[in-house]
Amino acid sequence: MRVALVTQDWPGFVGGGVATLSWVLAEGLAALGVPAEVWTRGGGARRGNAAPGPLPVRAFPGRAWRRRGRRHWARGISEALADFAPTRLVVTTWDPMPGLLSVLPDGVDVSCFAFGRDVTGALSPRPREHDRAAVWRDPRVRWLTLTDWMIDELAARGIPRERARRVAPAVSEPPPLERRSRPPHRLLTVGRLVPRKGQDRTIEAVAGLRDELPGLTYSVVGEGPDRARLEALVDRHGVRDRVTLHGRLVGEALEQAYRDADVFVMPARVEEGGDTEGYGLVYLEAGARGLPVVGGRAAGAAEAVDPERTGLLVDRPDDATSVAHAIRRAVLSPTDAARWGTEGRRRFERGGRPVHFAREVTS
Repeated sequence: MRVALVTQDWPGFVGGGVATLSWVLAEGLAALGVPAEVWTRGGGARRGNAAPGPLPVRAFPGRAWRRRGRRHWARGISEALADFAPTRLVVTTWDPMPGLLSVLPDGVDVSCFAFGRDVTGALSPRPREHDRAAVWRDPRVRWLTLTDWMIDELAARGIPRERARRVAPAVSEPPPLERRSRPPHRLLTVGRLVPRKGQDRTIEAVAGLRDELPGLTYSVVGEGPDRARLEALVDRHGVRDRVTLHGRLVGEALEQAYRDADVFVMPARVEEGGDTEGYGLVYLEAGARGLPVVGGRAAGAAEAVDPERTGLLVDRPDDATSVAHAIRRAVLSPTDAARWGTEGRRRFERGGRPVHFAREVTS
């Protein structure tokens, strides 16, 4: 087996969940010793933007990926196919697929991941909608998902269920687990600042709990278009002494944020236009670090948290009172919170390492 990992998103060029999952899969393939390469964008004049990783990285050149991505992918993949000769292509989103399928030779298997808004969200300009629908109809493509919810979404768009398979996700190896003995009063969210992540409802929940839980604090890690609104919300509710927006943290600074936290909270929800959390690898990253998690019962996020085993799910994540109820439960039940964190770590150890993920994807 020779594998090419084709990804629109790769660390150094772009961040986010798809880039993270791409990196984890590359780690797993390298650990298995499978001959493999990463094919991504960011070459040419942008050479050096794509981070070197656990596998060799080919960064294809191109200047207008959104408008002419099909041409860039077709040219780059055609050359790489002749040079590397993979037997299997694993594609992390549908975006490269129109170009890829136009040059795909016989005898090469192709699997494509489907997550969340990449399938459910509206696209612009309109020709991209037609491109996506054409990829769905192509019988050469097998689909990989992280959730049963996404298999249902694909089926609703005409993709036979036998062409879709759920695989269990994984995260990179975290630092050694730190045992927590303090009361669980420090909340953390790590994620892009967009409404679907639920930082706004968590801020409102913290404001509503200020008298009942005077030691409660909330750290928000990440950047995004919702920052100004969240800052205004903090001021409106008078919780500047309890809520801190740290911006984007990486490396040791991010690990320190996890060490400082007691409960991970991200009550993800579905927004208008189909914008939603396809899974939420960050729930697994928090659990692997021994943190109990509070998530939202919405779309794929509902399958990332095991209720009463790794944490809690909020049935109405767009309701601050419901979010506050889950936070109250986690904070006032330290024995349960410790148990959920322990189980999150165990889930990582049993089947959440990169090598586990690579085995599933390539099986």
